[in-house]
Amino acid sequence: MLDERELLLLGLLKREEMHGYQLNQFLEHQLGSVVPMKRSTAYFLLNRLSTRSLVHEEKDREGRRPERRVYRLTPDGETAFAESLREHLARHSAAHYPDAVGLLFMDFLPAEERVDLLRHRLEEMEEQAISAEEQVRAHTATRVRFAMSYRASVLRAERDWLRSTIDELSAAPEPVDTVLSGGSSA
Repeated sequence: MLDERELLLLGLLKREEMHGYQLNQFLEHQLGSVVPMKRSTAYFLLNRLSTRSLVHEEKDREGRRPERRVYRLTPDGETAFAESLREHLARHSAAHYPDAVGLLFMDFLPAEERVDLLRHRLEEMEEQAISAEEQVRAHTATRVRFAMSYRASVLRAERDWLRSTIDELSAAPEPVDTVLSGGSSA
């Protein structure tokens, strides 16, 4: 099975053949919030997909412009894309929450400071949520809206959780965490 980045590249190439710069511009400006991918990673993956005969790569030159590589899906790429798409749509991947690590240890900071830090985090999240909603509106006429809408709904849920956590921490006395401190939780 292809990973989500390979699936994304094959899906974009299924829509139309593209040269590397065009592909990277689309990834950066349209889908960067869904699947962040550096240019070097995109080119590495395109090379790997080409090695596996899922993508055909050929050099092209227009006028006096520098030579560029144009990528297109191969028949094997079409098959791999369809199989992987079905697998990706049918399964749920466990999410990873790197932001939760700080939450595990926030009791090492004074209560007022951690609430202030979480408020700052909420401000950043509010900006991301506004941006996500704008992206949903910008893509209402395309299938991209489903991916953007999914991201926006996850951000709304995180934002709502963070608001209630800030309220709880602002109003409640300090709980004693016996699980992480090595004590008994019973």
